[in-house]
Amino acid sequence: MQNIRSWSFPLILTVGFLALLPTGCGGPRIVHDEWGPGVPKRHGTVINNEQTGEWNYWYTTGAKEATGSWAHDKQDGSWTWWYPDGRIKQSGYYQGQGIDLSNRSSSPRMGTWRYWHDNGRLKSMGAYDNDRQTGAWSYFTQAGEPHATGFYNNGVKDGAWTWWHENGQVKVSGRFSNGMKVALWRAWDEKGQVQSEVSYTVDGKAIVLPPPPVVTITAPPPALPPNETSLVAVAPPIVAVVVTEQTDAVVVPAADPATNKVVSKPTESDNVAPTAIPLSPTVSVPTIW
Repeated sequence: MQNIRSWSFPLILTVGFLALLPTGCGGPRIVHDEWGPGVPKRHGTVINNEQTGEWNYWYTTGAKEATGSWAHDKQDGSWTWWYPDGRIKQSGYYQGQGIDLSNRSSSPRMGTWRYWHDNGRLKSMGAYDNDRQTGAWSYFTQAGEPHATGFYNNGVKDGAWTWWHENGQVKVSGRFSNGMKVALWRAWDEKGQVQSEVSYTVDGKAIVLPPPPVVTITAPPPALPPNETSLVAVAPPIVAVVVTEQTDAVVVPAADPATNKVVSKPTESDNVAPTAIPLSPTVSVPTIW
């Protein structure tokens, strides 16, 4: 009996000590880094060298940068980012579990995502399905005015789309089919006057239709009673355009049709000004050290 006691007590101590060392066997380990004394950098849990559970990230100023959850080293669930001044930057949801992620470097975005300008106004909003934009998306300027709205299908424009001028007037409107412009597209100037109407076929080629007659008010002819006016429709010249994948061939009318010439110019973008917000916002993930 005494011999049993002599070896059982050290054994109990050994088992108890091992129970206190889960990290050495791949158990939970708290990670807490700091930019400097008292200024956090990141905080979260690692299990088997994989990030798991909720993680938080901070800027060098100590302001919150992002918060979200991980599962087996893949982002999972709701995530939110902030600008350095504390204004919300973007938020959305990752599906990090329940699907095959073996061939992915990151989890796919799912459900509704929202993005904000740095002044606090909504920048864009829409849904993802397996990391591809889907359904209706809306885009806004920094002033909070509509910039564009339309539909996506598996990450490409598909369906009706509309762009607006900064003053709120409609700028361009038309339809896409699997990323290609189809049917009738119209463009307006900032005063609401139609600038052009282009009819696209399914293969991407287009013909410019004659603009609608411009209605102007002219002085009445002598035969009309005083103080009356007449409406005269003035039709602009017709210009034909054939759009290819690389260039637009523009036929320029000349005095002698035989001397008409063809000039080429680069293909124009999808009516988005250079300073406009991108129509496919990319998510910014805090660096994982």
